Amino acid sequence: FYIAVAFGLSLLLIPLVVTFRNRIFSIPGRTARKIFLIHFSRLAAVVAFQVAQWAVVLPLVPLDTWLLFLTAQYVLTRIPFLPNADLLFAGVGLALLSYVDAPAEVLAGIFVASGALSQLLNLVVFIGLSLNDMLRRSRRASVPL
Repeated sequence: FYIAVAFGLSLLLIPLVVTFRNRIFSIPGRTARKIFLIHFSRLAAVVAFQVAQWAVVLPLVPLDTWLLFLTAQYVLTRIPFLPNADLLFAGVGLALLSYVDAPAEVLAGIFVASGALSQLLNLVVFIGLSLNDMLRRSRRASVPL
C-alpha cells in the first residue's frame, strides 16, 4: 500500500515540479555551480578527514574497508527521523567487525570519537556563525542614519 501511495504521489508531483521548475528553483546557473562546488568540497574534506582519523588508529586496515564503513554511515545518516545516527552507526560498525582485524573496544572508541568530534564541530560552527551574526547586527544598529 505504501509503495503504491509513494508511486502515485511521485507520478503526480514530478510533472508539477518539471512544469514549475523555474518558479520553484530560481537559482542562476553560476550560483548553482558555486553552491555545488562548496558542498562537494565540504563532503570530500569530511570523508578524507574521517578516513584519515580511522587510518591513524588502525593503519593496517585497507582503504576499501573504510569505504565500506563510510557507505554504511552515509546510508544511516539519510534515514529520516533517526534521532541519533552516530550511535546507530557505532552499532552497525561493531556488527561489521569481521571486516576489521581489531578489538571491538578500539572500533567502538573510533566511532564514538568520530560522533563526538562531529557534534563538537557542529557546535563550534553554530557558535561562530551566531557570534558573527550578532556582531553584524550590533554594527548595523550602531551606525547613525
